[in-house]
Amino acid sequence: MPILNEHFLSLAAALGCATVLASCARPAATPVTRPEIQRRLLATRPADNAPGQDTQLWLIEYPPGAEAPPHRHPVVGVGYVVEGAFESAFAGEPLVRVQAGESFVDPARVEHRVFRNAHADRPLKFVVAYTIDKATPVVQLAGGAGLQLQAAAPALSVEEPALYPETLELDPLTGQFLAGSVRHGAVYRIDAAGRASKLVDDPRLVSVLGIAADAHAKRLWVTSSDLGVSVKASPEGRKRHAAVGVYDLTSGRALHFVDLTAVAPPGEHLINGIALDGQGNAYATDSFAGAIYKLDAQGQASVLVQHEAFRGPGINLNGLVYHPDGYLLTVNKRTGQLYRIPLRDPSQLAAVRCDATLIGGDGLVLTGPERLLVIANKTPDAASNAAFELKSDDGWQSAALSSTLPLGDTYPTTAAVRGNELFVLSSQLDAWLGADDAKRAVLVSEGRRAEIRAIGRLTPDADALDRGQRASAH
Repeated sequence: MPILNEHFLSLAAALGCATVLASCARPAATPVTRPEIQRRLLATRPADNAPGQDTQLWLIEYPPGAEAPPHRHPVVGVGYVVEGAFESAFAGEPLVRVQAGESFVDPARVEHRVFRNAHADRPLKFVVAYTIDKATPVVQLAGGAGLQLQAAAPALSVEEPALYPETLELDPLTGQFLAGSVRHGAVYRIDAAGRASKLVDDPRLVSVLGIAADAHAKRLWVTSSDLGVSVKASPEGRKRHAAVGVYDLTSGRALHFVDLTAVAPPGEHLINGIALDGQGNAYATDSFAGAIYKLDAQGQASVLVQHEAFRGPGINLNGLVYHPDGYLLTVNKRTGQLYRIPLRDPSQLAAVRCDATLIGGDGLVLTGPERLLVIANKTPDAASNAAFELKSDDGWQSAALSSTLPLGDTYPTTAAVRGNELFVLSSQLDAWLGADDAKRAVLVSEGRRAEIRAIGRLTPDADALDRGQRASAH
């Protein structure tokens, strides 16, 4: 567990101590009185370079015997135990104990399935800070969130021209966006004004498609492929390069660079989407080889699964997400089929029965255990160019379409959640991928800019609220 004591205490001192009290009681199934959890907002101030967001510092007190219901935090929380100790477990992770004098980090959007005072005879006190949208509660009851899709304007224009980014991710350390460039083979931070600054500039990266940030380990996982459309070229050659880089999320320093060709099936490769589980492992799709790779925290790689359903002409497997119940969800862009892959036995993969056509499916965002957002663009045979919200009530054996938002002929690729807002990335990447050298020179001279657009807001899940709308959680 990260030790951040000195940094966190400095933050607490800088914010000062106000004493606004907010408390609520957990509902009881019997008349027995439950211990009351007290939550005090000590201080708040506007976050730098993040309009509409505040950094909030909370003091939270759990009486003896108190525990929280399952819940999530929409953003990363950084905390320090002042008195007592707690026991905590996130989905997919073992139970840990944190005591007075130790710090902790709560990940964003992962179910906090256990949180309780470790002592039956002593109180627990801790402070925790969040940088969060002003209108967003710092706690959401487990069960996920609904999504209100709606077009919003104006878009944030990325000021660096001709980046042609494919993946949008939130930097959990700064609250800024991260984007990987297909053209430059680099990863950029995008500030609130759209200014781009390089975070990762590794000459071994050729075209960056997928990126994934690990708030716990402060790492950034980055896929690298060679489609012959980058300013760089790989030693392996076009459609033969397959790699994943791991970088320090603060400095961009390289930690590992994994050559997947050592374990990959022979033939062509396009390392595309990447997702992280709760134990430090990463999973990456290979859109040409019909495979998904697993990489552990030390960068050791293996083939998790390969299947004929994942193969075909053009781009097949694309985006994927990790579900906290222990499986992956991934989409075949060419066919529009969604798949569920259990990590304990990947051979038991199955197509998700769905009433929606997801052709062009690219980026996936899990907004709750039962809700998935699919960003779809187009294939040579069909164009979706839309955001699709799906809902499942049987553990993603099947899914139903909840809502659809057309996104226009902008070739939207991926989305990211910041606070309770959902943003989609569009860079007209298809124009770059389909151009010859002469046409790419024209596109560079035109200076096209990628756009990041808000397309919806997460809303509390009504079923979860019915189950415990007065429950307290840290």
